[in-house]
Amino acid sequence: MESSSRNRLARRGGLSLGLAAIFSLLLATGPATVLAQDVDESPQPQPVDSAEPSGAEAGTEGSGGPVFPSTLAGGDLTVETYSGPQWLAEFADSADSAAFVEGTNALLASVGKDIDDLTVRSALAQPSEGNQAVILALQIAGASSRDFALDAVRLLLGDVNDPRFTLRPLGSRWVLRVSDAAVPGVYPRTVYLADDTAWIIGADDVYLEELLDQLPAQEYAEVAGSAVLASQLPAVLDDRRRTGLYELKEPLYFLPTLEARLGPAMDQWMLDLYMDSGLTPTDLVGAIAWWGLTSPDESVEVEGYQVPGASPELVERFRSEVFLNGGESLPGEASRSEQELGGRAVTSIDLGFTKQHIFSSGDTVWVVTDHVDEPAMAEEAIAALP
Repeated sequence: MESSSRNRLARRGGLSLGLAAIFSLLLATGPATVLAQDVDESPQPQPVDSAEPSGAEAGTEGSGGPVFPSTLAGGDLTVETYSGPQWLAEFADSADSAAFVEGTNALLASVGKDIDDLTVRSALAQPSEGNQAVILALQIAGASSRDFALDAVRLLLGDVNDPRFTLRPLGSRWVLRVSDAAVPGVYPRTVYLADDTAWIIGADDVYLEELLDQLPAQEYAEVAGSAVLASQLPAVLDDRRRTGLYELKEPLYFLPTLEARLGPAMDQWMLDLYMDSGLTPTDLVGAIAWWGLTSPDESVEVEGYQVPGASPELVERFRSEVFLNGGESLPGEASRSEQELGGRAVTSIDLGFTKQHIFSSGDTVWVVTDHVDEPAMAEEAIAALP
């Protein structure tokens, strides 16, 4: 079923075809336009048969405003550019114009800007039969896209009743996947952020990656190498040398040791970390050491997870909400207590068969796990950490 906004925009004779089509797709997720972007197969690309192209070169600013893709699936994109006042004027006689104007101005004010700082570019394409791609770029000059992107998506995507955002890798880039809690497993939109621009894209992944390749690369903060964290782990405990050391260099939530333990709390924390500081899972640093003859789960084990550049508040959230499961009830006969071990205040979780001691220090969360009932050795490990 089409939304009322889509019907209204399609009827407006004064509205440009490009913008009407863009907003129709942005605001509607009926059966014909829901874009399931994580499907295994996509139609083969076909040339686009559309109006005259904008003439902008791929990855350039073209006629002004944010950098914008100029080709897709072998065809040129017709790109339209609007100043802030022009953008609002397109909806001047719509039924909910006042609410849209108010929402747009509130969005701009939230980052200390006004309508003259806004530029919008848009394009619509049909890369294959029955398959549409829509791209909308919002640029607020002098603002960080991480500060306005989520509110902008909520303002524009009126059909998404309960928007959920997750940070996900796509090729060499990190994007925000936008879904509706009422339609699980479907990502009708993808948001890409760089500098002062947020690009909202509806397209299957095969086309999405082609569009992203024409956009500016994301810049990430430089972080210390994992060897720095690994060197902080003790080599000897209880006069025994450690029997294993593993340095984590891939996104942390892909690791089985964290995936099973942390669940959705890790997703929410990583989204907040990215929106706050621009850090992604590939910026995190991890290291694990253990003292056991056969495997880490038959030993005393020490894990460190470093978040370079994160605020103390985000590091504490990493410890309390992610590693401590956000205060949720513990399984079975498990118990939790706050105590001092090795000269530190730690949260200890007694699972009966194993004990975990969790604390943060600077930009790092430490987890000392005693699998073999060696409390003195575990306390020595806690005292030895920085």
